Amino acid sequence: MILNDSYSIVFLSLLALSMIAFTVLFAIYIYTELGGVKFGRDSFLFFDYILFCSGWKPNVSALSILCIFIFGLAFGYKQNTHSEDFLIDVIWLVGIVLFFIHCRFLSNVEYENKKGIAFAKELFINLRLQPQFVVLWMARVLFIILIFCRFYP
Repeated sequence: MILNDSYSIVFLSLLALSMIAFTVLFAIYIYTELGGVKFGRDSFLFFDYILFCSGWKPNVSALSILCIFIFGLAFGYKQNTHSEDFLIDVIWLVGIVLFFIHCRFLSNVEYENKKGIAFAKELFINLRLQPQFVVLWMARVLFIILIFCRFYP
């Protein structure tokens, strides 16, 4: 990998900064909300916290994840400009954003600390056909398209 242009260096630097911010916020969540490390569950609980809780910490965490996705996508496109790969990554990003919008604003799930894995239940088990779940179904369709495009080219 050659980093001889300024765009690649900027994208890589912003990606690293976003990853550091996400790691710091993850550590803060583990020690303030959970009271210590709980191996195997803390990352799932952190994503529940990001998707279903409102406040400045989950909002900044969600923003850092979005920045990681966007800067990683930009850096990957700058290094390898195949339009098929870029389109698949954009489909993935749009699916993640739609799922975030559904979880944060349209679902009736409340964040419960130290409880189960609500985001997986919401994605895989909630199969209701109601107008408020249209965004969730659009995210699911994009994830299915992503699977077919990625594994069956």
